Amino acid sequence: MKDQALLAFLQGRWEFKAENGKGGVIDVRADGTWHITGSSGGPVPPGSWSVEKGRFTATVSRQPPHTIDGVPDQAGDALSKNYQLAGGLTDGQDADYRNMQVRHDKGTVVLTFPDVNTTGRSDGPRGRVITCSRLDSGAQ
Repeated sequence: MKDQALLAFLQGRWEFKAENGKGGVIDVRADGTWHITGSSGGPVPPGSWSVEKGRFTATVSRQPPHTIDGVPDQAGDALSKNYQLAGGLTDGQDADYRNMQVRHDKGTVVLTFPDVNTTGRSDGPRGRVITCSRLDSGAQ
C-alpha cells in the first residue's frame, strides 16, 4: 500500500461506523461516483469524487463540494496526515468538521474530527471518530 496510488486504494466497498454506532456501507467506484447503502442515518443521495493535483473533492447531489487541498498522490502518505476541509456543509452548519485527522492500518482507515461536539451540549465531549473497514478484496 505504501507505493499505491490513492485513487486506486480508495476504490471498493467500505463499511463505515461512527463512535455513536451509526454507519453504513459506501461503494467507491472507479468512474468517480460513490453510493451509500444501509445508512443508519436514512437514505443518502449518490455523490461523486475526484483527486486532481493534490485536491480531493467529494460532492453529494445538489450540495456544494467538500474539498481538501494538499493531498499526496500515494495512499501511504495521504492516509497519515491532518487536513482542513473546505466547502460543503463545513462552510455553515457543520463547521466543526473542518479539522480532520486521517490514519490507516491495513484495511482500516480512521477519520477523526476533533472539534465536533458529539452531544449537542456546549460543555459536551468533542470528537467524532469514523472507522472505515474494507469489505472487498481491493488494495490494502
